Amino acid sequence: MDGFAVSWQDAEKTRENYPVVLPIAEESSADFPVGEKIVPHSAYRIITGAIVPEDLDSVVPKELET
Repeated sequence: MDGFAVSWQDAEKTRENYPVVLPIAEESSADFPVGEKIVPHSAYRIITGAIVPEDLDSVVPKELET
């Protein structure tokens, strides 16, 4: 699934009238995974087949992007 890998602690603060805005730090694909150092309070673009970075525990589907 294409989307954005994030920390749930950052994403859980989102409300309908209070979106959370996270900068996109890097893109991860099957051929080019994200490096080991994760930037706190950032999102990582994830392409289908990519490995989700170890320190991130949630993926927001691209369809929910605003």
